[in-house]
Amino acid sequence: MLVEHVMRNVAREKVDPMDTHFDVVLVQRLSTYFTEILNFETPDPIVLRFLMSALVCIAEVSRDDTLLLRCIEKIVNCVTFTLPDEVNFLQRNAFMREETRQLRMKAASALVKLAVALPDVLINLFDRFVIIIQSFVHDGKVIPFERVKLIEFLLALIHHSSKSMPEKQIMFGRILGSYVHEWEALDESAFSSVGALIEALGVSRIAVNGQLAPAELTAIETWRQKVNVSVRAWMMWMKRTDTKPSLWPQYVYRILPKILVIVRAIHELSDPTVWVNIPANLHINTSISEGMKEAILKKSNITAAKGASNDFKGFMTTIESWVAGIREACYTIIGTLTSIGPTIYAIPNISSILLGCIFGRGAAHLSTRHWKSLVSSIVRPLLVHCPPDARANIFNVIFPHFSRFLDEKLKTEWNTLELAKQGAVVIDESGEDDEVNEEVVAEKLLRDLTRTYADLLTAIASPNEGKPVSKREEETMSDERSLNCYVISDQAVFSSVFQCLLTVMLLKDTVASRKSILCIVKSVPLLVKMMRADVMQFLGDIVMRACLEVFHDGYFQEVHNEAIVLMSDIYAFLREHNSPVAYQTLLSLPGMSSDSVQAFDNAFMLPHKTKREKHVIIKDFLKNIRGASVSEAFKQFDGKAKARPLFIRNTKSRDVLNDPDDPAAIVLGDFF
Repeated sequence: MLVEHVMRNVAREKVDPMDTHFDVVLVQRLSTYFTEILNFETPDPIVLRFLMSALVCIAEVSRDDTLLLRCIEKIVNCVTFTLPDEVNFLQRNAFMREETRQLRMKAASALVKLAVALPDVLINLFDRFVIIIQSFVHDGKVIPFERVKLIEFLLALIHHSSKSMPEKQIMFGRILGSYVHEWEALDESAFSSVGALIEALGVSRIAVNGQLAPAELTAIETWRQKVNVSVRAWMMWMKRTDTKPSLWPQYVYRILPKILVIVRAIHELSDPTVWVNIPANLHINTSISEGMKEAILKKSNITAAKGASNDFKGFMTTIESWVAGIREACYTIIGTLTSIGPTIYAIPNISSILLGCIFGRGAAHLSTRHWKSLVSSIVRPLLVHCPPDARANIFNVIFPHFSRFLDEKLKTEWNTLELAKQGAVVIDESGEDDEVNEEVVAEKLLRDLTRTYADLLTAIASPNEGKPVSKREEETMSDERSLNCYVISDQAVFSSVFQCLLTVMLLKDTVASRKSILCIVKSVPLLVKMMRADVMQFLGDIVMRACLEVFHDGYFQEVHNEAIVLMSDIYAFLREHNSPVAYQTLLSLPGMSSDSVQAFDNAFMLPHKTKREKHVIIKDFLKNIRGASVSEAFKQFDGKAKARPLFIRNTKSRDVLNDPDDPAAIVLGDFF
């Protein structure tokens, strides 16, 4: 670790390039030191595991080919390391010790690091590496996951080398050919229906017989491992080689269909109707384990299930972990395939296929945590990477279906959460707080999903995600082929996406609300330039009303300034383009006179007013409808309690906008 830290932090720019003597002396002394490390021998797998990092570092910085080859040889030998009583463990159906397993995986990972760091050096040894790895597999010296890691090393070596694309494609095919055939030969009958999957996992047989015979348990574990290794292999290989130009397009048609079949079956496990005839203790992924709750709340990391696999509780925990792992791996594969080029979008009827497999029968019953993963891993990359000639298909078929469902889901769950907060939580004398924990976890997951959805909408409506942009970036944003320009130029897509932004803006999460507001702020200049009547009406009426609702709600006090900025920008741009919509929206406020609105307009539109001054003017004009949080209402000022503002939202009991008996509702109650 010391060697790695020192060598990786050598500031080469501080070394005088003209001082060749220093360079020679440094290399000589390091070579001596490196040789001593390489000569070090130990049978201890724990010590060897820590040595792997030093070997990678030596290989990267050494200028001696001999030292490099010795490092590689030592690492390769550790890939198949066994203690004396572990020799031929695969042939004997024996187990490796954990420290041995960790060393072997560390060694395989070290090879991957070297492939990324020294591709053009190691590519000359490619044929030798292939022969060595093939012999490891043939002789039964590596387990399936180690084999996957070694193939990852070869693929990374090809991908990162400076070989020409035709050469890379030949080498890639040479490695992947047999694995593609294995994948295509994998029996997918277990995923042909949700019932078949439940049967393949052994749940149906346990429900009928109460247990599994040892032979049945072994067969199920073997099948699970085969599927697990196969799916995770594609995920790992694609993630390691997903930069462009990609070598994967020719394999999309052969990999994707089976992945979609698996996803559809796993999604249908969430449908309550499939579990009607199965005891509740055998249901899969219908609740959150205690370990998962702790991980969600960042109190601990998720740990693997302990105990024998033939123990009932341990068996069910293993099944749930397997399903969760396969689900996430498939999500990642689909998302990665969208980033490697237009191939996936060129598949005939791809929108209908994705709707049926991903957003089909089981999607409506997916939990909040699964939807968050689905949005971030599949939906976002699917939309963001969509090529211009496929956008009409994807955005007009998939996005409306997806957004309608998720908007309704978020509204329903936020309403449920608000209602739950109105009730008192009773904790028994034992001090157990399961109910509190359930509520906290549910709220955390709902906020995560809401923010993930806001990130998705921001990514497609404003690629720079609301961040300041340079003049050059502004020109790129105005490119007609850019995604955000497509979104705002297509009337149906514009209406759908920006209505979703307003939905998120009004959900009771200030982080997501701020993201949505800033996205619209950034989009306003481009929207106004289009001079479309429907856009002007939308901004001046619908968006202004949403901003006023945010400004009126004390819960959103943290984003009141952002709401003011958006209203100010909309008002200024529309007035500059002679659109009266925003003016009329303010005039329609209950109790608002034409004289007061005209006075505001006169002050706001004075020449040479800066943006900041305009923000102050509109904020002062709307001060009587501004909502305040309960905490702010009783702040001390000059030693005295401030008077209680009229507009206060009690987040634990009610929303003043929805309470006809609250005096605050008199002002804006009829407006929204």
